[in-house]
Amino acid sequence: MNIYLETTINHTAMKRNISLIFSLLFIFSACQKEEVEEYVSGARLNFNNDYKVENVPTIRCGFTDSDYLNKTTEITDSIEVVVMGLSTNTDRTFYCTTAPADSLYSMPVTVAESYIIPKNTYSTFIKFSIKAPGNFGKANKTYIQFDQSKNTGVFEPGNKEAQQCIIDCIYTLLPIEWNTDAWGKFSNGKYKFMIDHFQKLHDDIPPYRQEQEEIYDAYQKYKAAGNPPIMDDSTPAKEIEFINVNE
Repeated sequence: MNIYLETTINHTAMKRNISLIFSLLFIFSACQKEEVEEYVSGARLNFNNDYKVENVPTIRCGFTDSDYLNKTTEITDSIEVVVMGLSTNTDRTFYCTTAPADSLYSMPVTVAESYIIPKNTYSTFIKFSIKAPGNFGKANKTYIQFDQSKNTGVFEPGNKEAQQCIIDCIYTLLPIEWNTDAWGKFSNGKYKFMIDHFQKLHDDIPPYRQEQEEIYDAYQKYKAAGNPPIMDDSTPAKEIEFINVNE
């Protein structure tokens, strides 16, 4: 090949490579600038939790028969709030609120009047309280979400899926193993009556004739005093029954 032609081709290729490098550097610089501007223009808040439902951070909690025995009507929990953006050398206040979730049942959730992102940090855990649901064995859901009407000017919305967190709560009375031979068919109402009477949980109530007779008589006296019969959860038209060991 002609030396002059070969030199010309190599020179042209080099110019193309240099142009490509400068183009890539320009694009990278523009992207970096856009990313920085995105964060600097306003810090953004997101809820964060490893467990998610449809990408929405979710806290699962519950009440049990122990809570019923101990008359626990409220529990506390927490979730992480993460800041996208630059930290500052001052504390920053933000606000949350609650809303019913898209479900048949919800329960009261109480958030604090305000929360703080401590200075020089990018996250904090916020605490909230959950009231015991008024039903048993059903999924109750309530949202905690950022109150953007109060946060504007300090924080901007972050990722769409992380602007709410779901509080998913179930009140479960049913023990791991229910003694049908001693107490008959399980019912939440029946078990509540047993806990109220014996002041014990299922596994601590002796499943013997004396206790069977005692709870049967207690329920008969309950009705004789004019109290309404306790109905079966799964069959609302049917009254609960305790085993009559004297028959």
